Amino acid sequence: MTKSKTFWTWLLTAIGAPVAAFGNFDWRVQPTIVGVIVAFAAYGTTRRAQFAQAVRDLKSEIGG
Repeated sequence: MTKSKTFWTWLLTAIGAPVAAFGNFDWRVQPTIVGVIVAFAAYGTTRRAQFAQAVRDLKSEIGG
């Protein structure tokens, strides 16, 4: 999983976006924003893998 370009893109975005966009916010707000982004990144990566598996299963059923 750590070799995936998608994984690294999500991870770096989750770390970099709050620092770049929300640097002037209170220090207590920044970790909350990071947490939300990391949770979304984890969800997105997981769902992407599930969709990819579903497509492979469907292709094998169809015979493609």
